[in-house]
Amino acid sequence: MLGQRTVLAGKPDMEAIGDVVHAFLAADRDDAERLARATRLLGAHGVDGCVDARSLVAIAGRLWRWVGEQFPGAAIHWEWPVTYRKATGTTVVGTVDLVIAADDGLVMVDHNTFPGPSEDAADRALGYFGQLTVYAAAIEASTEKRVLSTWHFPIRGQLVEVRLSDQGGMVERDQVHGGVA
Repeated sequence: MLGQRTVLAGKPDMEAIGDVVHAFLAADRDDAERLARATRLLGAHGVDGCVDARSLVAIAGRLWRWVGEQFPGAAIHWEWPVTYRKATGTTVVGTVDLVIAADDGLVMVDHNTFPGPSEDAADRALGYFGQLTVYAAAIEASTEKRVLSTWHFPIRGQLVEVRLSDQGGMVERDQVHGGVA
């Protein structure tokens, strides 16, 4: 287990919590300003009474530690913009929260703040299968590198691997990693 689930006080606006988490992870660097940055972001989004700034720093620390252990020496790309025209002619525009450039390909991590129970995390992650599939196709087309895996929910206390295939998304229980945040 990599850490305890983050405690949320009261009934926070989960969209605002999600915005703070995304902003913090995109701006987080291992520097003396981490706690002040977390405090400012929580206050600016009006959720400073719902999440402790130290918890936000801890979430990031555990995520970065997991990335370092799983993909040592890999380059990290935050907030990777994606524009992709599907075969149907539909253009998809979005942002991949985190792309990790490993030796043999790329790994995508999508941050979410799903506060539900652990047993629901895998089903919830599959709801993002379409988005993750299109983002992976876009990244592969633009970089000519293979997307090795896609991960979801680093904030709720677990990382869930969503395996992309032509038959639809698949999450295997052994790919649900507890305790990240």
